[in-house]
Amino acid sequence: MTLRIGLTAVVLVSLIGIGCSKGSAECAQAYDGLAQMVESMQKNLPGGKSDLPPKDQFVKACGELPKEVQQCMNMSYAMNHLQECQEAQKKVDPAKMQEVRAMMGKKG
Repeated sequence: MTLRIGLTAVVLVSLIGIGCSKGSAECAQAYDGLAQMVESMQKNLPGGKSDLPPKDQFVKACGELPKEVQQCMNMSYAMNHLQECQEAQKKVDPAKMQEVRAMMGKKG
């Protein structure tokens, strides 16, 4: 089983939880949170592997998102601000999301 953790998964996870600005500590924290989540999932689903991009690549892509969406990349923030995060995500230009997906190494 493969755990596909690219921007699409990050966006989906952000709906229930996970924020950053270009090169910020928040982006690094969001990545660390994802890495911990993946590690936990791998322990519970033996044989799973992750497509989590390198941390520097994630932080750069995270920093390209609008500030409102960046905050929502932080699990604890997003879990406490679900409605705001959903609304912020809806406002992101689809072309920008495609660009960010490409930076994350995710196709489509």
